Amino acid sequence: MSRKRVDLSTLRFLPLSTVKAKLSEEVRELRPGERRVVITVAGRPAAVLVAFDEFVEGIRVEPTEVITIEEWRGGRAERERIRGSVLSLFDTGALSRKGQKRYKREAVRALRR
Repeated sequence: MSRKRVDLSTLRFLPLSTVKAKLSEEVRELRPGERRVVITVAGRPAAVLVAFDEFVEGIRVEPTEVITIEEWRGGRAERERIRGSVLSLFDTGALSRKGQKRYKREAVRALRR
C-alpha cells in the first residue's frame, strides 16, 4: 500500500481545550484531503481529526470470512475455552466494590457466569 503525502497547509493545530469547546463546528468543517485538525496537549500533537471518508481510504479492510450458523454453533467449545482463558487473566473478585453502580455489579456477575 502506498503512502499518501499530506499537504501541511491542510493541517490546523488547535489545543484540546479549544477543540472541546468547538467540536461540533470543527467536525462540520472537516473536508477529505482539504482540512484536518491536529489536537495538541501541552503544545504537542496528540490526535488528528480527519473526515470519515479520508479515514476509510487510509485503512486497509480485509474481507471477513462468512460462516454458516451450524459452523458457528460448532465452535462454541472453542469460544468458551478462549473466554475462560481471558477471564483467568483477571481477578473478578476484585472487580466488585461496595457502593458500585448496579449496572457495573451486573456486568461483573455476568463475567463470572
